[in-house]
Order: sequence, then structure tokens, then C-alpha cells
Amino acid sequence: MTAYYKNSLENLYHHKQIDEATAMEYISKEQGNTIKDKLPINLYTPNLFVKIGLGVLTYFIIIGSTGLLYLMLSISRSYNLFFVFCGMVSYVFLEIMATKKKHYNSGVDNLLMIASVAFISSGLAVDNHSDTLLSLIVLCLSIWMTIRFADRFAACSAVMALLAFLYFILSSLFFAITPFFLIISAGIIYYFANKKSKLSTNFVYKPLVKIIAIIALLCFYVCGNYFIINEMSDGIQLPTYVSAVFWLWTMIIPILYLVKGIISKDLIFIRSGVLLIAASVITFKYYHTIMPVEQALLIAGIVLTLGSYILIQKLKKAKWGFIYNEANVTANKYENLEGIIIGETFGHQQQTPEPDTKFGGGSFGGSGAGSNY
Repeated sequence: MTAYYKNSLENLYHHKQIDEATAMEYISKEQGNTIKDKLPINLYTPNLFVKIGLGVLTYFIIIGSTGLLYLMLSISRSYNLFFVFCGMVSYVFLEIMATKKKHYNSGVDNLLMIASVAFISSGLAVDNHSDTLLSLIVLCLSIWMTIRFADRFAACSAVMALLAFLYFILSSLFFAITPFFLIISAGIIYYFANKKSKLSTNFVYKPLVKIIAIIALLCFYVCGNYFIINEMSDGIQLPTYVSAVFWLWTMIIPILYLVKGIISKDLIFIRSGVLLIAASVITFKYYHTIMPVEQALLIAGIVLTLGSYILIQKLKKAKWGFIYNEANVTANKYENLEGIIIGETFGHQQQTPEPDTKFGGGSFGGSGAGSNY
């Protein structure tokens, strides 16, 4: 179903594991290079800076080509057909770059993917002025892009488009239950995505499932954030007890994330908790002024710097199940790397059996066992 060879995507997943294991000295660099040579990748995946450069270049090519085509055709009506046409052309070039040129997350395919979704969804929904239809179209296109190109951005877009679609449907019917329904929906998405990421052996889509779980975890908080709820209410005055519930949600959930991450040694929860604590502070600061922004930022920076330094110093040695030294990583992180190492390193070596009896050489002393007397 994907536009790429399955073996190439699986080998790319293994290469990333090997790079991490090599950096943490779990395996030697020479051994990692030997394994990589036996797991070829038929994909073009440049480094970050090249990706950014190719993405910017692709962006200007798309904008320039669209503008030039618009002027050449002198379009004054039927914008929807023009947008759909541009989206289809972008998708054709996306297929060419993926299937023929083997671009995978090179910046070119990412921008062509975004252009395809943006043009087609805008063209199909521009005359209807319906947010519900727009989110549904984006959802369908994002799901297809996720399946076809195994793209992480498309997976993130699919999750957010699904929640947006549910919001536009429910808010038009009964707004009071909308935030709670979205919170439940995000929780369900996280539960199944997290479960699938732990059990799945499909290395093509396994990174995407993990990304979906992270986005759902963040949306679980965002859907109950007081600022978001207040903006979604569109001027509707919330009851006092409802406002109190969402204020508690805004302040408590990030702390629960952090505690959950510390107890279960889950970095996703820890990092999400730290990020969302900052979001909750910004939300509180937006509605209530305690001190000037400059002082608040200065104090927050000092606290975070001191906290990070103290934790790094304490975790240089194993403590409470945490360790700062990444070289002592456990083998469980690389669930199938050990098997690959053994199979690729030792699986192709053949030993030639030696004969039990060895005759000596020589001219006469070997009794003729050599080639001459």
C-alpha cells in the first residue's frame, strides 16, 4: 500500500536504532556500519539542513507555479476547480518524487503533501463555507497520506482533523458536552495508539502510531484547557462551576502527567508534563496578573536552570530508577536489535571443516606424502 518498498522503510527503522545504540556505545561503530551495509535503504533522506533548504525551494516553486498558472488562465471564477486541479497536480508530482525518485521526508515530498491536502480541501469546501466539511476532507486526505506515504505529519494532521470534525458537529448541536466528549475521544485515541505501539511489529507504521499517541496525549489536555474552552465558547458565558472545572483541569493535568511519568519512568509523560506546565502558567498569566512579564520570565528561567542542574548532578549516578548517563541504556529499548546484530554479524559466516588426518610434506622424509621425493 505504501509508495515505498517495505524493506527500505523497515531498514530505515533499524538504522535509527543502530545509530542510537552506537551513540550510546551499546554496539561498536564498526559493528553498526557492518550491519547497515547488510540492511540497504533505497530512499533519499537528507540531513535536517538539506531538508529545510529543499522544503523552502519547493514552497517557492509551488507558489510561483500556482501564481503563474493563475495569470495564464485569467481565472475570475470557479476557484474551487482551479484549487482542486492544483492539488491533483501536486499529488501527481508527489507520487513521482516518492515512487521514482525515492524521496522520503526530504522536504520536497513533505511540502508537496501539504500542498495537495491544502489545495484539494480548499477547492472542495470553498463554496460551501462549512468547517465541518473542510475538517472531514482534511481527515480523509490525511488518512490516505498516512497510509500511502507513512508520513508523521499526515498522522498528526489526521488526529487533529478528527477532533476538529467532532467539535464542529457537536458544537452546532450542544456545546456544553463538546469539551468532555473531545477529552474522552482524545483519551480513547491515546489508549489504542499506545497499546498498538507496544504490541505492533510493523516497523513501517510503528513510529506513526507513537506520534499519534503523543498528539492524542497533548490534545487530551488542550481540549480541557480553560483558554481553549473560553475561545471555543464564542462569547457564551460559562457557568461558574464549569469554569472552575476547566481551571482545575488546566492546572492539575500537567502535574499528573509529570507524576505519572516519574512513577512509570515514561519520558513522554515527563516531557509532556513539563511542556504543559508552562502552558498552564501562560494560561493563568493571560487572565490574572501577579507580576510583570519580565520578572515572571526571569524567575521561571532561574528556577528551570537550577532545577535542571540539580537533577543532572543527582542523576549522574543511578537514583530512583533514573540515570543521566545514556551509555548505560538497557537492551530493552532495542527490542529486536540484538537479534539483528547476531543474525547479520554471525549468520553468514561459514567454517570449512579441517581433515582429521594431516600428512607431512617433504621430499623423502615424508615417505612420499608431498608432491615429490
